[in-house]
Amino acid sequence: MENILYKAGNAQMSDMLSGRVPVAFVPAATVATAVKSGKLRLLAVTGSGRVKEALPAYEKAIGWGDNTAAPMCFYGYALARAGRQEEALRILHQVEKSTDFVPPSAIAVTYVGLGDNERAMQLLQRAFEIRDPIIQYIKVESHYDPLKNDPRFQELIQKLGLPR
Repeated sequence: MENILYKAGNAQMSDMLSGRVPVAFVPAATVATAVKSGKLRLLAVTGSGRVKEALPAYEKAIGWGDNTAAPMCFYGYALARAGRQEEALRILHQVEKSTDFVPPSAIAVTYVGLGDNERAMQLLQRAFEIRDPIIQYIKVESHYDPLKNDPRFQELIQKLGLPR
């Protein structure tokens, strides 16, 4: 399995609906309509707070070979929120040492899970600077909810031109 970074959500959605992409880690809001219509299936929803239920699904996807950096960051978030901080930190350190490109917005998710909102905001600001493709979802991605009252988060939303 390989990690594909999409520049636009339309291409990713097309690949998911056609079956070219068998598993994807995406914000639930971006696939809600396809899930409701039965065109896609959700394995896990971690941002909703159901992290303990999501852990087996992450482990299954990783077992299928999707152990690239971005999914590992979301897995780290789920581990941290489930009280398994040491495991989350181990994954975080592994991802941060990777020589592959890791979207700063994905790493920020793990830091949010660990409760380090300051570091998460620094990474989101970096994500904006380098035009990280995932940054466009910060307003609808529930993993970032603990940051929404931070003035820097609101400033990012404004810079991105997202509605308030």
